[in-house]
Amino acid sequence: MVDIDRAVIAKIHRSGKEFEILVDCDKALEFKAGKPSVTIDDAVAVVDIYKDVKKGEKASEHDLKSLFNTTDAREVSKIILKEGVIQLTKEHLAKQR
Repeated sequence: MVDIDRAVIAKIHRSGKEFEILVDCDKALEFKAGKPSVTIDDAVAVVDIYKDVKKGEKASEHDLKSLFNTTDAREVSKIILKEGVIQLTKEHLAKQR
């Protein structure tokens, strides 16, 4: 797992709702790119799905089931990383320039 103090937010919008997870930026980008050596457990800092990470508000199981067809946090995290947006660190932004 990732150090929570170094984690960034990855998020996805579905049906007007936002879902967020905390991830390691490097590992999350590698997972999104399909690198086989990186698992979801390597990328996520906490295996929880939030509607607002900063407030600590977790997403309801009802919303997860209806919008992702599962309540399994690991499976939802995979969808968020593959289809959502990963917040980039200053280092990543500098590399892109």
